Amino acid sequence: MGVTMIAFMPWFVRWTVGTSTISPDTDPDDLLAGKRQLRKGCLHERDQINRAARIIAAQAETKMNSPKALTVIGVIGFVFFTGFAVLTYLALGSVLGFWFHALFAGLMAFYVLFLAPWAKRYRQRARDFAVLYDAHRQESR
Repeated sequence: MGVTMIAFMPWFVRWTVGTSTISPDTDPDDLLAGKRQLRKGCLHERDQINRAARIIAAQAETKMNSPKALTVIGVIGFVFFTGFAVLTYLALGSVLGFWFHALFAGLMAFYVLFLAPWAKRYRQRARDFAVLYDAHRQESR
C-alpha cells in the first residue's frame, strides 16, 4: 500500500496543483503574504507577492476541493455512516461501533455544512483576485 502511494504521489501532486506551480526560488514569506492577499482580495505593493497569489489562485481552480465534490462526498458519507450507526444501535445497542459510525456521520455532516461553503468562498475569492490581478497587469502594459 505504501509503495503504491509513493509511486502515485508525483501524479497526485501534479493533478492537484495543475500546471500552475510556484518556482522553487520563491521566498516563503512572499508565499504566505500572497495567501493573505488572496484572502483579503486586494493587490499588494510588491509584484512578487501578487504573482505568488495569482499562481495560488490558479491552483485553487484545479484542486480537488470543489464545493460540489465535497457536498456529494459528504452526503453519501453521511447517509452511509448514519445507516450503519442506526443498524449497529438496533442490533447491538450503544457499543463502540455505534459511536464510531455516529462520529463519522457527524464528520460528514460537518463537510456538508461547513467545509463545502468554505471551499466555495475560497474559490470565489481566488477568481476575484485573478480578475483583479489580470486587469492590473493589462493596465500596467
